[in-house]
Amino acid sequence: MEKTIFIGNGINLLSNGNPTWRAVLESLANFVDNSDVDLSNIEEKPFPYVFEEIYLQAARSKGVKEIALKKYAAKLINNIPNNEYHLQILNSNLRHIITTNYDYNLEDSFSKQYKPTNMKRETKYSLFRRRIQNDKNIWYIHGEASYPNSLMLGHEHYAGSLQKMRSYLTRNKKISPFMQGNHLFDNNGINYSWVDVFLRDDIYIVGYQMDYSEIDIWWLLSYKERKKLQGKSVGKTTYYQFQNNKLDNRTRAKLSLLSSFGVRVQLVLIANDYRPGYDLILNEIL
Repeated sequence: MEKTIFIGNGINLLSNGNPTWRAVLESLANFVDNSDVDLSNIEEKPFPYVFEEIYLQAARSKGVKEIALKKYAAKLINNIPNNEYHLQILNSNLRHIITTNYDYNLEDSFSKQYKPTNMKRETKYSLFRRRIQNDKNIWYIHGEASYPNSLMLGHEHYAGSLQKMRSYLTRNKKISPFMQGNHLFDNNGINYSWVDVFLRDDIYIVGYQMDYSEIDIWWLLSYKERKKLQGKSVGKTTYYQFQNNKLDNRTRAKLSLLSSFGVRVQLVLIANDYRPGYDLILNEIL
């Protein structure tokens, strides 16, 4: 099976000045002057639901449009700097890179000259949203900063995206080349989606929290394992979990669920610095 890396926001946190998701949500609440939102316990709430809370409160009290929040979020995202790990991935021999990030740090680490090369035109959802840089297909599965309406921030957008994914794979099997049994779809010039890549390839998930609110990825992991149980040829999936002390009960429960979904969990021991952990992970994958 071919290797594909799945990158979350953890890699961006290795750059100085990169805001956390808490900081982004707090900035969005301040942007709409939304004092009705209780941010004191924000860590206890799934972030897509906090976005819904900010938007719905602002829409009721001030008539704020969702696109205004997304445009402001895009401005914050564009300020995130890249680092050497982005370039290391771009210089690898991987063909596909899947990311939930909205920024262009992967491309920018190599060159700022690139253009969208979507398989199909999409305005909101991201089944086919990708860019090509250094012969790498970079799939923006949760949207990209240049197209604010595509940013998957709220629960409603997550639910809509999951609906699109499930329809693509199950309602009309003539659409997905993987579901037709074509595993060479990226060699013959036909349209395909990142979900075809996710099902076919050995996936390595790095720097991604796998919060339960990430309903699209949890569903796809379950679907991949179900296809395996049905005798379908699918790739393996590995999830890297950083550990600098004893795992708490919530994390242990999450890892147990991942294992039941057919995911190989790889613990990565670290001290206070995540960089040696990323060095180890990327050396193993690349």
